[in-house]
Amino acid sequence: MRSRNLWLRQVALLALLPGGLLGCGGSGGRSGGGTFAGGGDGGTVLPPGGGGPPLPSDNADLARLYVTPGVVAPIFDANILAYTSQVTMLQESVSLSVAPADPNATLYVNGVETTSTFFSPPIPVAGGATPIVIQVHAQTGRVRTYVLSVTRGGLTTEEAYVKASNTGDRDGFGGKGSDTDNITDYGHGTVALSGDTLVVGAPYESSQYGGVEPGADAEKDDTMYAAGAVYVYVRSGTTWTQEAYIKAPYPDKNDYFGCAVAIDGDTLVVGASGEASDVTGVDSTTKDNNNAAKAGAAFVFVRSYGTWTQQAYLKASNTDAGDKFGTSVGVYEDTIVVGAVSEASSATGVNKGTTYEADNSRAGAGAAYVFVRSGSAWSQQAYMKASNTDAADHFGLSVAIGKDTVLVAAPWEKSKSNGVNPGATAEADNSGIAVGAVYVFARSGATWVQDAYVKSSNGKTGTDLFGWSVAISGDMFVAGAPFESSSATGVNAGSVAEADDSMPSAGAAYVFLRVDGTWAQRAYLKASNSGGDDRFGFSVDIDGNVVVVGALFEDGNATGINPGAAAEASNAAFNGGAAYVFLCSEFKWRAMDYVKASNTDATDSFGFGVAVAKDTVAVSAPGEASKGLGVNSGLGADNTLISGAAYVFR
Repeated sequence: MRSRNLWLRQVALLALLPGGLLGCGGSGGRSGGGTFAGGGDGGTVLPPGGGGPPLPSDNADLARLYVTPGVVAPIFDANILAYTSQVTMLQESVSLSVAPADPNATLYVNGVETTSTFFSPPIPVAGGATPIVIQVHAQTGRVRTYVLSVTRGGLTTEEAYVKASNTGDRDGFGGKGSDTDNITDYGHGTVALSGDTLVVGAPYESSQYGGVEPGADAEKDDTMYAAGAVYVYVRSGTTWTQEAYIKAPYPDKNDYFGCAVAIDGDTLVVGASGEASDVTGVDSTTKDNNNAAKAGAAFVFVRSYGTWTQQAYLKASNTDAGDKFGTSVGVYEDTIVVGAVSEASSATGVNKGTTYEADNSRAGAGAAYVFVRSGSAWSQQAYMKASNTDAADHFGLSVAIGKDTVLVAAPWEKSKSNGVNPGATAEADNSGIAVGAVYVFARSGATWVQDAYVKSSNGKTGTDLFGWSVAISGDMFVAGAPFESSSATGVNAGSVAEADDSMPSAGAAYVFLRVDGTWAQRAYLKASNSGGDDRFGFSVDIDGNVVVVGALFEDGNATGINPGAAAEASNAAFNGGAAYVFLCSEFKWRAMDYVKASNTDATDSFGFGVAVAKDTVAVSAPGEASKGLGVNSGLGADNTLISGAAYVFR
């Protein structure tokens, strides 16, 4: 009180001086844009009576709080201190627009002093909820703290439930049609996404009619078992519609057209591992003969203004019966890779010549073929073999392609070594059983060379089948091992957990990153609810820093996205299946979503195929048993026809 009285006496003396500090300003009024009397408007405060230097302001309120992208909830009010906002899993940062009510207050965001700006520099947000702390320090030293919790979410809704326009029993829409088929006949990649386009293969569809959109009568036909078909869907806003029903030009029994599909923009490639023509090379039309059973083929289609036409018919340069060329396919811009899982040459490396291609001394060794497009013409650029080719390795069961990079997996490769490029001795080892390996090939100009020989970090002597599924995005790839047997859960559970072998066929997936030309494993992914024979890793896909993994034999009976821990622990829907979404943020991988169908049922095999493009995930369930037709048919609860379905989440 004594100091305040002294201050008032000083102000009184100053007020008597000519041209004193108070000048012409009236008590409590504005003075040339200067300070304000009172504290109601958030400015600095004059002392009682309006004279003397202003009192320090006690106002620590915010006047503005916006976030981009996103919406602040609840609506901003200076007296509400806690807010939330939601962004998609692809959004790695947000910017704030904040300002204090008192322009003389000091503003801090996450402990860093900042000025009032319309949009702040980007603030990183990790997976899950990231708190952003905003503090306003008044002139008096009073502090008010606001917290904006930004949730970088995963999937939020099932956007579409997709059926064929001609649903048929055991058509294998989205995958396999019969449990009795050879495991290498399944094909890999029966669902694919590119932007707003979804492609689903149905390798057991049985219409005898050929071509693109052969007509309603052709769709109804069911006389050519497992000829196969492909269905294309497009999205406008949030609405999906079927754009095309595509058949091979000359369908035949057991061609399995659609056993593998891949799309990039307006280019679609379709595998038909059972196609039986004996021709070789590239042509624009199919040669209609059946001289080489299960030799296999691939077909290229292109879209112009919503209309699809066939552009090429691809065959191996060394076509042979039983090679199953087309078991797997991939496309990136003007380059296609095709796997032939049962090709039998003993050659090693890339483009060793026709003599090596003609050799058939290593049954089931496998091969991959690269084709390139110039204008509208395709030609074969490379014939790829493993660096340690061996019989029954099934090199080419799964393939993936990115810019100047091709992955080819050999899930039955037998070396029990671990890591990347463990050496020639390790490659030559054959003491394991179906441990699996992935081979990375890189292109310079038109020349391909093997860039890496990749093994999992915990390969065993048993049947992990590492590489059963592979996918690549930029300098990162993911490989599934659906028969891996650790009981671990989550991400990077540690070396002890990786070494565990107590849960047969629980499954795992592995993420590898290339830095300065060198590949290294960065993550070991497991389901959040690992279970024996779930086969997590049966399917994988990656786009940017988002990975999706399918577990087609997971047994939970829940429905929807993230139904809760109790639902994950359920085992009441035998082989119903599930999919899992993982996100890499700030160099750390996190589990984001546990995804189930909206009509989960036993033996649906949800997760047989998965695909991701930006914020959209597609999952196929070839065992789903509704007789519904088209998109969002409303018959999800029906169980009268084992026809298959696909689901789109966003």
